Amino acid sequence: QLVQEVPQPADPTEQERHEPSPERDDRRAGESAALVVPLGKSVHSDAEVSWTGSVSGSPHLFVLGIPGQGKSWAVLHLLSEVTRGGIPALIFDFHGQFGQTDTPFATAAQPLVLDVSQGLPFSPFEASPGQGGGTNQWRTNAFQVAEIIEYVFGLGDMQGDLIYEAIRDCYQGAGYESEGDRVSNLTPPTMAGVFTRLKELESERRGIKNTVARCRMLFEFDMFREEAAETLAFQPERLQTSVIDLHRVGIETMQMAAGAFVLRKLYKDMFLWGETDRLRLLVVLDEAHRLAKDTTLPKIMKEGRKFGIAVVVASQNMQDFRPEVLDNAGTKVIFRTNYPLSKRVAGYLKAPHFISDVVSKLEGLDVGHALIQTPQMATCAEVELYPYVAATAQRESV
Repeated sequence: QLVQEVPQPADPTEQERHEPSPERDDRRAGESAALVVPLGKSVHSDAEVSWTGSVSGSPHLFVLGIPGQGKSWAVLHLLSEVTRGGIPALIFDFHGQFGQTDTPFATAAQPLVLDVSQGLPFSPFEASPGQGGGTNQWRTNAFQVAEIIEYVFGLGDMQGDLIYEAIRDCYQGAGYESEGDRVSNLTPPTMAGVFTRLKELESERRGIKNTVARCRMLFEFDMFREEAAETLAFQPERLQTSVIDLHRVGIETMQMAAGAFVLRKLYKDMFLWGETDRLRLLVVLDEAHRLAKDTTLPKIMKEGRKFGIAVVVASQNMQDFRPEVLDNAGTKVIFRTNYPLSKRVAGYLKAPHFISDVVSKLEGLDVGHALIQTPQMATCAEVELYPYVAATAQRESV
């Protein structure tokens, strides 16, 4: 049984072990329903270590390690168990592995696959008062879309401000400023319209150069199928396991842009959901370094929990991530890492007394082993993770 009542973690005492115990679970009884996924067994005590997906505490999970140690299998195991438990997932797929129809995961989850090379079926400029910004949501959206373009294409402050002005002018030209809260009846700006206005502004502001040249590919790539607006709508009653397939987009910068705009849409839409007492959606970013500097991801991790969103971030390196991403991940799964990354990541783990040197431990972990610490654990444990295929076969045979 994957869905069960999961209590609030208690503060650990000196007598409590480094791993969860039944006594601690009993003390935390009475909280909201949660999804509990066993990750593996401790090599020290043979106790099972699990991830808890709930709206209590911090449900987000960070997976780190050098290639070939088991990160992808661990993510796939977690993802499979979550979808098996009836919770949909939003998966950002940079290699095409999750969208393949002949895999066990695809057979079980039946995901909706959105091929980004064919265009994303929404407009980045859609705005409504209920999306967290009130009657000025369109203006908030103009700032945040400009912010995405600025960081994806490495623009300067003045260039980013020019992008904002172009978007703002197009919103105003469409009547958004004069219509107040009746923006749902208006047609949002288009990529072509914003690009035209941007070129006009750059021509007028001769001191601000190369804005058009730096971000031209975004406007000429046909990334959005704006005529199919709202085909991708993140609504609780319509959520289903979906794969954002980015592997056919041959330019990494455009992969970053597409991922950023999908995260931005999820962030806007979640404010329309209402708060909940249980997990609604698991967001999975494998190869997450491609979105390491994304401005929306930390906001989803910080604010999405009360709406039922948990995030799994997996990467080879933590150095490029915003600190908020690591700080908001309550569960850390750290496979073998090498120096100097091992020294830095060791600071996110509290070691039990029998692990005297966490750095050396991280550098010497076997394949399929990880140091794991969850919010329910006073200290970390070395865990032999369940392999995806074996875990699936075992459960299917029961």
